[in-house]
Amino acid sequence: MKILFATTNDGKAREVRALLKDLPIELLFLKDMREEVEPPEETGATFRVNAEIKARYYHDIFKLPVIADDAGLVVPVLNGRPGVLSARFAGPNATDEMNNALLLKKMKAFSGKQREAYFMAVVCFISANRAPEYFEGRCHGMIAEKAAGANGFGYDPLFFIPQYGCTFAEMELSLKNRLSHRSAAFRGLADGLKKTNFD
Repeated sequence: MKILFATTNDGKAREVRALLKDLPIELLFLKDMREEVEPPEETGATFRVNAEIKARYYHDIFKLPVIADDAGLVVPVLNGRPGVLSARFAGPNATDEMNNALLLKKMKAFSGKQREAYFMAVVCFISANRAPEYFEGRCHGMIAEKAAGANGFGYDPLFFIPQYGCTFAEMELSLKNRLSHRSAAFRGLADGLKKTNFD
């Protein structure tokens, strides 16, 4: 069974390929599709709504089962920001570096427990003749005072896991995959897909 994972993010694709490798599916990515399409506008106020917007959009175009996710960093002391705007925190065309720099600037006045944060991911799976299915995951940590590590993407260099004494960007992918919000959501998806008839 072919399933499209609606992402152009190579880091995310690597992570998810590893998480779903044991399923009897052929996982496709947007770059594998012959037709290049503009991404949908993510206008939802929640990760769940944005994940469904993406899943429905690509399912309607490619007529394949689609996995789409929306994820972001939630910092309670910043009233939940960056939240659904995580990828665009520093503006519409922001790079990871720009977003990280803005987050560090906004966190400058905070210390200790005020630096607590969590990553949240929601995965939406849509296929023909089925209601959308949702899978959620969270990972709690702290915002580091400076970026560290070269692995990962997004806010990984700033997301510090106290139990391991390092940021996501300093971890081996195998460890990050065990701990991450995306990993938790995709494990839920994998469990759901295992119950699916692939014939």
